[in-house]
Amino acid sequence: QCDWSSDVCSSDLRFFKRINHPGFTALAVTHDGLVWVTGEDGSIFIFDGVFWRPILNRMKLPSLEAIAMAPDGTLWFAGKRGTVYSYSGKTLTPHSLGTSADLWSITPGADGNVYISGSRGILFHYHQGKWIQLLTETQADIYALLFTPSQGFWIAGPNGLLKQYINGSWDSSPSLTRENLSSLCWENPDRKSTRLNSSHTDISRMPSSA
Repeated sequence: QCDWSSDVCSSDLRFFKRINHPGFTALAVTHDGLVWVTGEDGSIFIFDGVFWRPILNRMKLPSLEAIAMAPDGTLWFAGKRGTVYSYSGKTLTPHSLGTSADLWSITPGADGNVYISGSRGILFHYHQGKWIQLLTETQADIYALLFTPSQGFWIAGPNGLLKQYINGSWDSSPSLTRENLSSLCWENPDRKSTRLNSSHTDISRMPSSA
């Protein structure tokens, strides 16, 4: 059995290797097969299949809550109090978004940009070396973002927050729950419909109109 606060496991619950660490917050597997995890203390570890290696080790930084790889291979990290890093394989570079809001998710866009969402309706995208804030028409936290085939996207958050950005404007869609919506994913490979997950269960499905 995996202790999710201190262990990292594969899908078959096989232990990679225990790290003596107080708690993990996010995990990602990159295209080269490396496993990345972040900690509540802002630490970053990488697993190459044999050994764990610290990139940032217990620096007492704000908790890092999300990891994602951009199309160009850059790895991005985001977390509480506006903390953002990028990692190109050699250097871990801090970024300033001009906000102290907690950041919950990172989503690479089909346009090559990186999108970061967070508390109080925060949504930024990184384009040509600059961070640009997008208006979301909500003050709720944004926990997840999902792109649609025609470059629109959905955002999801607490109390059943579900909004779609399509044709340059926001369209609120009814949700079947008041639960927190913590993730969005395509139900089918052809991306004909969107599945919404709360912390515990699938709660609604709807066609992709964007």
